[in-house]
Amino acid sequence: MRKLFRRQPPDDLLDRVVQTLGFGSLDDRCEIDYKKIRKGNIEDILVEIYHYYTPCYARIFLKPDILKFMTVARQMLRLKGISILRRKTSSAYFYRLGLPTAPESHFEVSFD
Repeated sequence: MRKLFRRQPPDDLLDRVVQTLGFGSLDDRCEIDYKKIRKGNIEDILVEIYHYYTPCYARIFLKPDILKFMTVARQMLRLKGISILRRKTSSAYFYRLGLPTAPESHFEVSFD
């Protein structure tokens, strides 16, 4: 996987990104509408995220745009094993946080 981050973003920054999206916390399992995203807070958070991103990817992704911010949030949540799932209806998009992915299990099977 490409190295998007210079160093691991802190958990409190990740919590603020999730709250800007409209979720209560990382454990929130409700669906949000695209219109619930708090657009006013995006630029302040992007300035803080810049210190953790690799510079070449920062120029691509860290722009004050809702879709770019959603991509940044997905990339940051992927570090914790959480995904953002999207559901489309005829009139809107709805987003929810996916459960953390479980680590792969390795089993040894012997047929002796």
